[in-house]
Amino acid sequence: MKKYVIIAFAVFGLFACTEPNVPTPAVSVEAVSLDRETLQLAVGASVTLVATVEPKNAATVEWSSSNPAVAVVVNGQVTGIADGVAVVAAAAGSKVATCVVTVGNAGGQSGQGGTTTSFEQYLEGSDYYIFLMDDKALSRIKGTVHDYRINGDYASPGNPGEGVTCTMDIWNGDVTDANFGTCKGASAFGDTDVEWMYWKSGSLAWGNICGGIRQWGECDFTGVTEDYDFIIIYRTPRRLAGTSVSVRLFSTTGGEHAVNSGMISQSHGEWDVAEWSMAEWFADGLDWSQTIVGSQSNVVYTPALVVEGGGRELEICAIFCYKK
Repeated sequence: MKKYVIIAFAVFGLFACTEPNVPTPAVSVEAVSLDRETLQLAVGASVTLVATVEPKNAATVEWSSSNPAVAVVVNGQVTGIADGVAVVAAAAGSKVATCVVTVGNAGGQSGQGGTTTSFEQYLEGSDYYIFLMDDKALSRIKGTVHDYRINGDYASPGNPGEGVTCTMDIWNGDVTDANFGTCKGASAFGDTDVEWMYWKSGSLAWGNICGGIRQWGECDFTGVTEDYDFIIIYRTPRRLAGTSVSVRLFSTTGGEHAVNSGMISQSHGEWDVAEWSMAEWFADGLDWSQTIVGSQSNVVYTPALVVEGGGRELEICAIFCYKK
């Protein structure tokens, strides 16, 4: 009798402890990110990008390059092949993260602390108010463009000629040896044979030299909201101690709004970028809520620049306000 009881218990235990073979549900990838958004490489050099998938190990990462002739990627290791720009992508599930890779002398780079900047990203926004930019770069913008570029001569403050909506003004007290005009060469965006503004303050009779992009004709900046950024792409050709540039914007009502942010420290002769949030400037009281028509009494600058000290050099490739 005991024999049968033991057998029954063993069989019952076998069925009670065995679970059906149910497949494990797939885990969806919520996000994938890279440790760098931009990368500057010399030809032949390699850098390994690190991809992070959330949740961890939800999917393997698949790597690709938009231009293998410029840069190749294998398991995250990016190698420069030839001068140019390529976009390296890391895909996991339905999520993708990208890094803009600039190889050799294509694009621009910053000398600030050895960091690098790909200026191509500044042409990929959705909406632009352009105050200074060459035609080649302007033609590559993918978003909507409101063109308020200089269409008058570089000049001292005064009434412009007929049909002029925007001029570059300069005023400098007793300074007689200031150099103000344009340079020609390769821009921060990698375009060749283009012009940009050149400014050398010379020996000063007083503390600074001033100038700016002055809006004369009817200009409408009312579409600029807090989610826009203000960009100035510049360089200081020589490593001059004490170079300092403050930036000022004027309200459309004619009142001056000073933003003394010390834009320029040193770019070590390389193109660099200064970027501000319009939300910060609006919070400080900047008023662009009205369509403007500049005049002698209603002075509107976008921006005004103040270079502190003599013998200072400043080149500006582009000035614009854009929405990413």
